[in-house]
Amino acid sequence: MIELSINEKVVKARPGWTLLETARHHGVKIPTLCYHESVAPNGACRLCMVEIREDDWSKLVASCIYPVKEGLNVYTDTERVQNVRRWVFEMLLASTPASQEVRDLAAEYGVVSTRFPIHDPDQTCMVC
Repeated sequence: MIELSINEKVVKARPGWTLLETARHHGVKIPTLCYHESVAPNGACRLCMVEIREDDWSKLVASCIYPVKEGLNVYTDTERVQNVRRWVFEMLLASTPASQEVRDLAAEYGVVSTRFPIHDPDQTCMVC
């Protein structure tokens, strides 16, 4: 088993798991739209972004494609992560304003409008 931390909590993961799989296994919610267990993950929607920190550096990664590694420090709800998710939700609301699934998920994370232009108000497909 691989040991890492998610939001300051030490967790264990099986070799080959991704950060998203590990988080879900331990009850940590990370939003996704493009992820499905039956399809190979590709990180297209970017809603599953998390922050990895080590000493004085950090980076954002797509948790659905990032493999677990011993000793990782993963954070799922930092200000950087929230900013990226808000931006992605706004982009999705602009490109697929008629998608109830997108609107519901965006609202769950506090995003109910977009600053980006809407080209087709009837669009429901996000062309993933």
